[in-house]
Amino acid sequence: MTHGIQIDVPGYRAPRQVCQLARWLAERRLPSALAANRRFWPPFCHLPDGFAFDPEDHIGARVLTSGLYEAQEIQAAAHLAKVTNATRGLFVDIGAHMGVYTCTLGRQFQGVVAFEPNPRIFLLLKHNTYHLPQVDCRPMALAQGRAVAKLLSEPGNSGHAWLEQFTSTDGARVDGATVDVDSLDAQLADRAAPIGFIKIDVEGAETNVLRGARRTLQKDRPLVSFEALGGSQFMSHESPFDILRREGYRVMRPRHRSPSDVRALNFLHRVFVAPRLVLEELMAPPLSTHRQLFAIPEEVWPEVVNSRADGRLD
Repeated sequence: MTHGIQIDVPGYRAPRQVCQLARWLAERRLPSALAANRRFWPPFCHLPDGFAFDPEDHIGARVLTSGLYEAQEIQAAAHLAKVTNATRGLFVDIGAHMGVYTCTLGRQFQGVVAFEPNPRIFLLLKHNTYHLPQVDCRPMALAQGRAVAKLLSEPGNSGHAWLEQFTSTDGARVDGATVDVDSLDAQLADRAAPIGFIKIDVEGAETNVLRGARRTLQKDRPLVSFEALGGSQFMSHESPFDILRREGYRVMRPRHRSPSDVRALNFLHRVFVAPRLVLEELMAPPLSTHRQLFAIPEEVWPEVVNSRADGRLD
């Protein structure tokens, strides 16, 4: 048989066979791998079926490949909320993103108020919480007071978003996309229930959020979870660590128990032994980056320490 002329179709190239094989294996093995992973987590850590995310986003990719994001932080937060009875109050998720904490940790609380200023991500948050009537989603950022600001984000990592330019709302305008800003004290001034737990993940603006939540910290004495971005965050005049220590809080960080100070031995230990999760008190701000630290009021500190006695902490 004689073949006729061949014409290349522009813009198309078939994937190599090895790529097709890898995709075929992923499509068939990834669900079972996730199912095996989920058995290590308590039921409240499981994201609900139909949880929406952007697979090209950094956090979305983590959810796709592991089934959860910041699993150890969520488990540590749940433990602290349980032993201090914080679940009797409200959970406030500041920087809720697409709702990982709201849909897992938040299910243990009487009610949830979730703040997310990114309009596109807020749509995912609303979708992911439609089945949770106790969740109140608010499309705004929190800081020291009422304002509008420009919201910038890193391409491919919508979790890394920040407010560039604060402007008074007294007739001033900001070029480009803007978001509403308010303080936590003002937003929750008319709440009926006390606040039991506040989670703050605002990419280095934790100080401004805490300055706008002083009345709440003094009145309700909630647990506080906040992100530490390393030593550079604490070079300002006042750090989140300073504010919380002054308000009568102690700060802890979650980590995996290490049998040795030698990194290679710790790695081998984690290869063959499932590590235990522990919380350790910090006496000074950490120099390295930690995704979430936990601040515990002095008055409930004995309850957290005594929880070690029945094995609930480690």
